Amino acid sequence: MANPIEGILGISFPQEYLIQHIISMSLCKCSNRAYWSYTRNIIEQLYGQGDPWDHIAFTNIIKCTNVGDNDPSKDKTNANMANLCIRDLKVIFHEIKRLEPKTVIFYTFSLYKELLRDIPQEIGALSCNAITSESHTVTCGKKLLGWWERQMTTSWSKKRPHSYRRSS
Repeated sequence: MANPIEGILGISFPQEYLIQHIISMSLCKCSNRAYWSYTRNIIEQLYGQGDPWDHIAFTNIIKCTNVGDNDPSKDKTNANMANLCIRDLKVIFHEIKRLEPKTVIFYTFSLYKELLRDIPQEIGALSCNAITSESHTVTCGKKLLGWWERQMTTSWSKKRPHSYRRSS
């Protein structure tokens, strides 16, 4: 799942993954913000009511995010920065290959659809089948969200990893 951790932008924990993980887990369980409500709903759909936290990693699609000085919740990342990070440097694709996930969910609004079309090729998927169209929507709470789902077979998993793109 990819999104800056709300309320903590500007604070970096480069060697403190566990702290980020605990913060994300706490926010997901307790926060009423829309992002965390969507996340809870998706986690429950994927894992049920159990304790899924050993199977979840939060990251950002764009590693060179440019947030505002006066308001760290305002993302000022421009299209050139996104292209450099995603398409040219391929950082997120390298990360996906390194983590070898079964499920990947991108919270991107509709900003990076064209950059995420290449996921199957970039991660070396052996096959990719569309489950829904790019324009498909689902209800999440009171919102209608974009939900583009694809199923991919990769070298690291006998099961087919999923790729979802959620937008509001």
